[in-house]
Amino acid sequence: MVNNKVALLIGILATTANLFVIYTCLSKAFLPAVDFTRAYSYMGHDFPDSLPIPSPGLLDVEVYLEESPRYSVKGLASDDEWLSLTSRLGGYIRLGPPKRLFMVTMFHELHCLRVINLAFEPTGWDNTPGPIDESHIKHCFDYLRQAVLCSADLNVEEGSYIQGEFWEKSFPQQRMCKDWTSVYRVMNGD
Repeated sequence: MVNNKVALLIGILATTANLFVIYTCLSKAFLPAVDFTRAYSYMGHDFPDSLPIPSPGLLDVEVYLEESPRYSVKGLASDDEWLSLTSRLGGYIRLGPPKRLFMVTMFHELHCLRVINLAFEPTGWDNTPGPIDESHIKHCFDYLRQAVLCSADLNVEEGSYIQGEFWEKSFPQQRMCKDWTSVYRVMNGD
């Protein structure tokens, strides 16, 4: 019984670490171009597909992906780090003359990683008794799974999961990613 719990915990830890790496890679995903010459009413379905980022848009930047000790498996121990990843309005932004409320996908994905991280906490995210609602966790796994498939990151990684050498050979990795700092500037009104 103990071995099963340890194996489950190791599997969950590996999944959470992989999801963080995957999320980092998702920043490379293609975002549709926003037509800044078109005026949107922001009523009904008349709004851009992606967050309007002023010129020059999302630039490519070189990033080294590596293990980070900053995001512990136990959620509450890393609250400050996780909270630093969100925007001033928690991933939401108001757009257009009606100030319509939208959630930006990058922040929804970060929120889902946080929910999975908090699933390790017996008290959940607000220190109230009981874990995170299982349907919320399931939604986040589904959402992240679809985001990973949508981005179809085709970078190759050295090492073998089967032979147990992935952790030794997988980091650091040099990648070209989208410069997410411009997203934060727009989201925080800077």
